[in-house]
Amino acid sequence: MAQVEEPRTGRQLPWYRGVSGYAWLVLVVAALGWLFDTLDQQLFTLIRFRSLQDILSAYYSGPALDEAVQRWGYKLTSIFLVGWALGGLLFGILGDKIGRARTMMITILIYALFTGLNALVHTPLQYAFCRFFTALGIGGEFAAGASLVAEVWPARSRPMALGFLQALSTVGNMMAAIVTFVLAEVSWRWVYVVGIAPALLVVVIRLFVREPEKWKEARAQTAADPTKELGSIRDLFTLPGVSRNTWAALLIALAGVLGLWGIGYFQPDLISKVMQASGASESDIQRAKSTVFFIFQIGGFIGMYSYAAASERIGR
Repeated sequence: MAQVEEPRTGRQLPWYRGVSGYAWLVLVVAALGWLFDTLDQQLFTLIRFRSLQDILSAYYSGPALDEAVQRWGYKLTSIFLVGWALGGLLFGILGDKIGRARTMMITILIYALFTGLNALVHTPLQYAFCRFFTALGIGGEFAAGASLVAEVWPARSRPMALGFLQALSTVGNMMAAIVTFVLAEVSWRWVYVVGIAPALLVVVIRLFVREPEKWKEARAQTAADPTKELGSIRDLFTLPGVSRNTWAALLIALAGVLGLWGIGYFQPDLISKVMQASGASESDIQRAKSTVFFIFQIGGFIGMYSYAAASERIGR
């Protein structure tokens, strides 16, 4: 449960009481890292067609340009998702071996650097290269940040802390929409320059965040027992009591990702097609897309935070 009794009075403490200041610092840092993750990936979603039209106009024109823009938009989205998955896997292993804080710093620098480099691309292949490495860093940062929070926060408060961490992804998405609205008319390239800002978070991590004691204990146990290995993927699928949860988590995550990317991130295209067919003006279409986007994000925030609270009451 998310509550424990206060020793002197016997009263129930809410999940956010009795938590150390350092644990709050870790949550804020990890939440900002994830917020900037989602900001960076959402920038592409919001300006992919505008940027691709600019880049591909050097190779195509007319209907061929429209077809190429759509084709490369789907390709780059797929490449991004592959990079995200690989980043979570590879940097998840690395985080077990070298530590959560170190891995967070590496991955934040990767996604900030390659988001910024998106501003310099001039060919679709260059764009694909930058999107892949941006995703590699994003996937790795979330794996490290979530692990850091889970190992620092007390068990009674952990689900709500992680729910708060995940819910902030919607804030990052809305920030991306604001950045795009302000800068896209100047140039889509300036939108990506903003994505370099998360690199400043590395300074905070370097100065104030230390490796979790649980990770240090696990590393010491591994060093003392040569049969144990940190970062073993095999153990996730073979250890009794672990493999079942691994498969269940994979299936749940798969359903969430399919829903998010298969519906949420292509909804602007669907809205445009439906409203264009009905003869709506471009200004009405843009207004509708913005309205739906913000409703989607608000609903996401409420849903993620509410289900974290529900899991404390009715079980995982």
